[in-house]
Formats: sequence, structure tokens, C-alpha cells
Amino acid sequence: VDARRIAGAHRIDRRFTDFSDQGFWEAYLSAMVESYARVSDLDALSTMVTAATTATPGTVPSGVAKGLAAIVDGALAVIATENTPSFAVVSSELWRDIVLTGKDEVLGYLSASFGLEEGSTAGFRIIPGPVGVGKVLVGAKEARTMYELPGSPIRVEGLVPANGAIEPALYGYIADITHNPKALAIVTVAAE
Repeated sequence: VDARRIAGAHRIDRRFTDFSDQGFWEAYLSAMVESYARVSDLDALSTMVTAATTATPGTVPSGVAKGLAAIVDGALAVIATENTPSFAVVSSELWRDIVLTGKDEVLGYLSASFGLEEGSTAGFRIIPGPVGVGKVLVGAKEARTMYELPGSPIRVEGLVPANGAIEPALYGYIADITHNPKALAIVTVAAE
């Protein structure tokens, strides 16, 4: 599999180096590392959504958040492939409805629906993310493997003497292999 490069750089006045402004550099590098992590996470999520198998949503029971029903439908699709669902990524508007549902109701519904332990999600994580409006991605850990170049992001720096500037850059490489696309299920809830 070919690795994808993620990179970012800026042209910055040399004065921050010449006058040894460590506070500036610490803040700059911290922000760039955070940016790299966000971009690489979004890239990984995008490849999972693209690789996922479409699961048909079932009827949403009265009083149950559509996002919760979609999680169950996705989990059942993953379970049908003899894999154990371990996470769900939910669009922001569905996430809102889930969060506004009482904790005990959420755990009770999920426990009854696909056998999670009472009062616990048994390692199953539900997080919000940009999977598409009205969509839920449910997956098993064994569905894919993610690779990242050790030590990422790597810092490099170039000098631009004519401008009295330096160009610090951070970059890294990520790659992924989807071993079993059926262990990733994408569910789109019906519009009201």
C-alpha cells in the first residue's frame, strides 16, 4: 500500500530565531503537531467511510434516538460478518440526539440490542465525527490496520536568506489497509 504524505509549512520571520523566542516556537510547533494529528485522523476516517459496506437501517422504535437505532443496525451488520463491533462514529446532529438521551436509557438500549454488559459499553466507543449528515459508521478493530511513519510528524527547516525568513515544516506519512470492509458498516438514517 502506498503511504500518503501529510505536510504543513509556513514562512516565518527569522527574528523569532535570532532573538531566541522560545515561547513562540513552542506554541507554533504545538499547534502544528495538533494540526497534523487532526488532518491524519480525518484522512483515516475518510478512508474508513469510503471502504465501509452500506447497511440498511431498520425501523426506529418510538422514543429512541435515530442515531442509537443506526448504531444498532450498523453493529448488527458487523456482527453478521462474525466480527465484534468496537466503535461508532456518528454525525454531529445524530450525536446531539444521543447525548440528550439519558445515559441509563442509552446503555439499556445498546445492552438489549446487541448484548453489551449491563451499565457498561464494554469497550465500545461512540464518538462524533464528520461521516456525513445522517450517517453512522460502526466498525470492528480488526477491519483495518493503520500505519504511520515512526516519529511523525517530522520537523524540517529551510532558510530563505533574501527574505530574512525561515520555513519550518512538519510532515509525516500514513497508510492503511482495509482487511475486511464488511467489518465496517455505514448506516444512513431516513430523513423525516
